[in-house]
Amino acid sequence: MTEREMTMAEILKDPLIRQVMRADGVSLRQMRQLLRDAARARAAERHACTFPGMVARERVSPRPEA
Repeated sequence: MTEREMTMAEILKDPLIRQVMRADGVSLRQMRQLLRDAARARAAERHACTFPGMVARERVSPRPEA
């Protein structure tokens, strides 16, 4: 038996996941957006690992001098 990740469609159709979503008050639209955001973050993470010298850094405002 091979293991694979569920597709977004499979996740959104899964009865157990739907039951948990209902119990938590999470809509299909919210769950779909959460999955898309997670996929984008995962892809960005993989990209950063592929190109370690090009990791995006957070822009931080300079600290005021004391």
